[in-house]
Amino acid sequence: MSMLIAMLPTVGLVVTGQLVTKWRIAAITSQTDWIANAGRWERLLTYFVDPYIMGAYLSTFLGSVAWMFVAEKFAISVAFPAYIGITVVSVVLGGVLLLGEAMRGVQILGVGLVVVGVALAAR
Repeated sequence: MSMLIAMLPTVGLVVTGQLVTKWRIAAITSQTDWIANAGRWERLLTYFVDPYIMGAYLSTFLGSVAWMFVAEKFAISVAFPAYIGITVVSVVLGGVLLLGEAMRGVQILGVGLVVVGVALAAR
């Protein structure tokens, strides 16, 4: 349990980065007609100058810094699978609850399997 608590800052920061990036890309593409026809580099530049996306990248970077403290204290063979599983479940739930994304039955099954895997890895 202490491992899961120790990785909460990492998970929170990385999940925030993922959800904010998706939210802003969706907002930019829905508000800007030209971007649908823009080239890859033009779109990338547009995303990189967005302060929310840059904040999301900073959040993800800080999550990596927080991960160093988890990796220092816990076996990586146990901590990493738990971290990935919790992050995947959190991003999926955030996408559904905050971004209004739909989930199909097969996705629900997949998330359920990830939860079981995290529970087994954390033991």
